[in-house]
Amino acid sequence: MAEITNCPELSNVDVSDNNITDVPQSIAMLKKLRYLNLTNNNIDDLPAYIGTIESLTKISLEGNSMRRIRRGILEKKTSELKKYLVGRLTNDDLKAFYEAESGESDRLPSFWHYAISDGTGVKKLKLNSKQIEEIPPQAWEIPFKSVDFEDNKLSTIPDEILNISASLKRLMLSQNVLREFPAVICSLSNLTELSLKQNRISSVPSSIASLEKLESVDLRSNRLASCPEGLLKIRKLRILYLGMNSIRNIDSICELKDSHLEHVDVSNNNIGSLTPNIRFHRKLTYLNLENNEIQKIPPEIALCPVLQHMPCTGNAVRNIQYSIISKGTQSVLDYLRNKLPEDILIAESASYAAPSQTSGADTSASSGAFPSAHHDTQMTEKPKRSSAS
Repeated sequence: MAEITNCPELSNVDVSDNNITDVPQSIAMLKKLRYLNLTNNNIDDLPAYIGTIESLTKISLEGNSMRRIRRGILEKKTSELKKYLVGRLTNDDLKAFYEAESGESDRLPSFWHYAISDGTGVKKLKLNSKQIEEIPPQAWEIPFKSVDFEDNKLSTIPDEILNISASLKRLMLSQNVLREFPAVICSLSNLTELSLKQNRISSVPSSIASLEKLESVDLRSNRLASCPEGLLKIRKLRILYLGMNSIRNIDSICELKDSHLEHVDVSNNNIGSLTPNIRFHRKLTYLNLENNEIQKIPPEIALCPVLQHMPCTGNAVRNIQYSIISKGTQSVLDYLRNKLPEDILIAESASYAAPSQTSGADTSASSGAFPSAHHDTQMTEKPKRSSAS
């Protein structure tokens, strides 16, 4: 079958009903191939390079054992089979293939120059700082897990991104010129991390709530005037960056019940107040309030059991002296806790004592002392951001 590859003009190849056991990798050189009929042979696998033939729209494989490719993959459309095959290639495989084809690495398609293998195949695409105005169509032919188009000139995201929605978990689109939140993103159901920092987005559609697996969102340095309500409906959301916008009110964040939020940055906005119900954020460890218009920090915030970092300089806070603020988060929280009414402290201690008494454990809560997980930390210190990639 290798001789066939010496005929680059072929568009249809029928080698059915033979005793072929192997398909040569060189078949990928048939750049005009549209139909490949391999039925009724002795083939148990296909070369991954077949997936690189852009013109190929149909492969017939009936009557072969195909032991090395799952039946579920074989039953799908040819386009899905091609994606699967290319996903088995490493970045070195692809580079070697295109160098052999073109004769020089400088002529490699830029798309493949920046495909990165994680050892099991091509899983990441990194094309940042390339002055790209439109995403090349080839980007959506491979089942990438991570796509990075940061620092370009993108104004839209094509619907073709849905071609990799089953695999895509991380999408980085910071530092572009997006004026609207790309609605197609709301259909990327497996997305866990999204960055749209430094664009020109003024609102986020409520349909983003459908991204149930989303854990981290970065919308800093945009033109948001309010907190995106749809985001707050995502149960798995842990990290939320909203700094450097024009948000005036975060009551919707404060009023969340059973929230999984751990890290929230709302610095450099126009926020005027916080509501006492922020106390119900049981997993919140970091809250950046710097450079807003907050005049009063509610004492109830000291009841957040694991809050460790709360930068709040750059506000006109009147209920806490600056000498206390300047000492760091622990000093602020200790001061605010001492301002809480005794009945609130007793009720809060009781809520911790109940499960401890049930288990028979001897804890500080059972003796009436409020449990504190706060650490003595300067408020300029930030925790390391966990990666969702």
